[in-house]
Amino acid sequence: MAKIGRNDPCRCGSGLKFKNCHLGLDAAKPAVRLKTEHDAYVKKWTANSSCFESQGCYAWMATKVKMNTPATLLDIGCGDGRGLKAILQANSNSEFRVIGIDENLSCLHETEKTLREAGFTVELLDRTTLHTIGEVHQFTYLPIAPKTKSQVTLLQSDLLSDEFLSDYLLSLGKIDAITVWLVGTHLERGNCKNIQHLSIGSSGQYRLRVQNKAYELADAVLKAGGVLHIVDRGEVPTTDHLKQDFLNAHKDQASVTSLNVLGLEFMEYEEPQVQMRIAMVKTLGTSGRVPDLSKTAMLSVLSRR
Repeated sequence: MAKIGRNDPCRCGSGLKFKNCHLGLDAAKPAVRLKTEHDAYVKKWTANSSCFESQGCYAWMATKVKMNTPATLLDIGCGDGRGLKAILQANSNSEFRVIGIDENLSCLHETEKTLREAGFTVELLDRTTLHTIGEVHQFTYLPIAPKTKSQVTLLQSDLLSDEFLSDYLLSLGKIDAITVWLVGTHLERGNCKNIQHLSIGSSGQYRLRVQNKAYELADAVLKAGGVLHIVDRGEVPTTDHLKQDFLNAHKDQASVTSLNVLGLEFMEYEEPQVQMRIAMVKTLGTSGRVPDLSKTAMLSVLSRR
């Protein structure tokens, strides 16, 4: 096989140059592969989130989960914290509480920094032991035991494998809202032994697994009338057919739960064009149609329990 040059397209099909995609991970020693990729992911995602924030995307998303009463919100996948910052700024009630989870500890540290700089009180719980065997890693999770009553509790947690998460959320009483915004993952996710039985082979499959689990979790922990809010990047739904194609996928996910999919809203935006970013990958709709990403939109689906 010919050697890939630093400036050649990466072999994985991301559309990025090799130096901005797999190069750092390929060069990392087994013991630090996960930390290397965690750091690289948050660095690249920051380019995305900065672009989205500047176009008002997060502020628009936050209007969909604005609550005027004391409430608790669970955010799945924190990124660099800009989304959570928008949610907290939209919900100024002093009794509004947020729980944010992410498998990526580097994302959690960046989120903590973002929120503290914005004036919010934060507690971060690193509650895993990491075991590494060659290129494979495995997490052992500890019970969840916050020490403070901060506005935000950040948990290192994996929605797909953390056996303590559901019981902890139920112990808090019913949750008012769950957000799953722009879910993605890093290049080492496939080497996590905790989820290898799921046979996740692409970012699209990973997103589907997380969203499926989010619907199931929402059915268990949301209060009556509580909402699950999912936002994806995709093509602008310019026709009723495209809108229905997207909605049908969510209705199928919700069909095994008591949640009712309320509808689709969207906001057009422009994707970042810098090389150091998390590139959007085309995912076929339920009809099998290949999306046209010449124009892009934030696609918002709200479901109510």
